[in-house]
Amino acid sequence: LHVNSGVDIAGTLTADSLSVTDVINGQVSSLGNHTTDDLAEGTSNLYMISAKRALIETMAHAIDSLSCTWLEYQGVTYELVLIGDQCWFAENLQSELYADGTAIPNVTDAAEWSGLSTGARCAYDNNDNNIATYGTLYNWYAVDDSRGLCPSGWHVPTDAEWTALTDHLGGESVAGGKMKSSTSDSPAWNGTNSSGFSALPGGGREYLTSDFFDGGNGGSWWSSSLYDGSEWAWYRFIGSHVDEVFQYFNIPRYGFSVRCVRD
Repeated sequence: LHVNSGVDIAGTLTADSLSVTDVINGQVSSLGNHTTDDLAEGTSNLYMISAKRALIETMAHAIDSLSCTWLEYQGVTYELVLIGDQCWFAENLQSELYADGTAIPNVTDAAEWSGLSTGARCAYDNNDNNIATYGTLYNWYAVDDSRGLCPSGWHVPTDAEWTALTDHLGGESVAGGKMKSSTSDSPAWNGTNSSGFSALPGGGREYLTSDFFDGGNGGSWWSSSLYDGSEWAWYRFIGSHVDEVFQYFNIPRYGFSVRCVRD
């Protein structure tokens, strides 16, 4: 119960302790195991029984689920999934533009890619046919660009937000299996996809030779966080051979997949 400043209320209030307390003219006279000072006129800290609180939390989660279904961004319709209290893209980003409409350079040349210190993108194997399934690969300079990769109200997840995701799914040792697309999904991988994250083995692009690697065998996703104040950035890797999610950091010139999470 939220009481606006200056509002008079009257009646009874049931506390966690199941005691009943008189509420007169907006002033709480007593409340079981909570102090009167916590519950003065205008407070937002009035308490309710735990069952009622759980019901409200369930309702709030249901409302979040209804708003976390799909999103159209730059001409592409993305499936969304609510995992815990985080709303994620359930597909890898495919954008050719920053959020402000500026083009992200598509760099296919190996020598040019390895020398970059600004944002760039590419398709796996420089084959645009891979984008619809696996999304686009971006270097971390594109992730860190102030123009943004994700739509308004969304962002590239921080390292802490990735950890919150894997913690919610039971920890890094098992979260990967729950995040990978299943054998019955289309496109398929070898997980259970019980989370709905629908991860696919989109591979990556190396920073020195600019070679492509892990396509069909593993996927890597950038975070927006630097490692320990360095110039290297955190990312997550999931492979075909295990159900673990690996937390690594690497050179910003690598090309990895990107997911967006709602603010």
